[in-house]
Amino acid sequence: MPERTPACNHPRMRRLNEVGLLDYLRRNGSASRVEMAGRLGLDTKTITNVARDLLRRDMLETVGVVRRGRGRPRQMLRLRAAGIHAIGLHLAEHELAGAVIGFDGNVLLKHQTALDNGDDQKTLVAKIRRLAQELIRAYPQSLGLGLASPGLWDAREHKILRCAHLPAWEGVALDAVFGKLWRRPVRFESYTRAKALAEHWFGVARAWTDFIVLDVGDGIGCAVFHEGKLRAGHARMAGELGHCVVRPDGAPCVCGQRGCLETVASLAVLRKRARCATGRELEDALASAQPFARAMVREAAQAVGLQAAHLANVLNPSHIVLVGESIKLGADFFDPFREAVAAYTLPAIRERLKAVTGQLGDVGALLGAAASALRSLFTA
Repeated sequence: MPERTPACNHPRMRRLNEVGLLDYLRRNGSASRVEMAGRLGLDTKTITNVARDLLRRDMLETVGVVRRGRGRPRQMLRLRAAGIHAIGLHLAEHELAGAVIGFDGNVLLKHQTALDNGDDQKTLVAKIRRLAQELIRAYPQSLGLGLASPGLWDAREHKILRCAHLPAWEGVALDAVFGKLWRRPVRFESYTRAKALAEHWFGVARAWTDFIVLDVGDGIGCAVFHEGKLRAGHARMAGELGHCVVRPDGAPCVCGQRGCLETVASLAVLRKRARCATGRELEDALASAQPFARAMVREAAQAVGLQAAHLANVLNPSHIVLVGESIKLGADFFDPFREAVAAYTLPAIRERLKAVTGQLGDVGALLGAAASALRSLFTA
């Protein structure tokens, strides 16, 4: 029989202890060494050694002492925001945004650059690299870089397979964008997965372990958190809810199928049907109580709610979080969405399920891109 590899060696154990301490402080703000030892099931000496190393690396800082009873005063520790930060990039149809973001969600520096519909692939890649370099130069100690972008991502080849909303992005290999830029980790996330990460780290879902995020805008996507982890699927392509067929004989979809959910319920389709050029015009039509606009939005919201109910019946989450441009339509979208979720979810599941809206709005994808890089510090 071949000799078995030990399940855990000393460096691995030290890393696990470090992650436990860092994540505890991220979730709780500040704590003493004694408190963390008790909460994490470790001896005080181990916590002291780990904390000493993190203080030396400027990842922790002291925040005074507390006195409890007749015992010795206890020095309090917390994460040092200036020492724990990452770079997030958000690639959208008309704009590229980049920011250096602390572990607490504070934006330390932000840059933006306009994108032109006429940009070819070379120009687009150059703009992304230029913005990334500006942020890296300003904060060279950032832990990593995350990119949130549209498109279907092939994790094996590190390439964008398809991108209907940004054609120049299609076929781009991320190694060609960020290769040799720096030696820190670079992560890629879809819009929806980035928004889900952001809500879990900084938003409404910080205390939840099992929830679903539905992102409804010009596209429709979903992201699933299970047992505190964001699930990606076999080839990291999970979440294409907008391309689930709901009307087999329906309208053609950009993906090549017919009758996908996006052809029925995306905001791009709603604006086209309402003859509105922008989301603001659609909101105005709802505000003026135009019956056609309200009926159309209600139908779309119910279609999304039905699919959300299917997901709830399969995955049994505690919450469904609605994010994206659809939130700006207010109760005209959210109320029928929530009603459909309730109507089509199994009663035993529905009793423990809540549908809510996200907290982070337009900045969610940017925050999530940074969180995708930050989380490597807090997971073993």
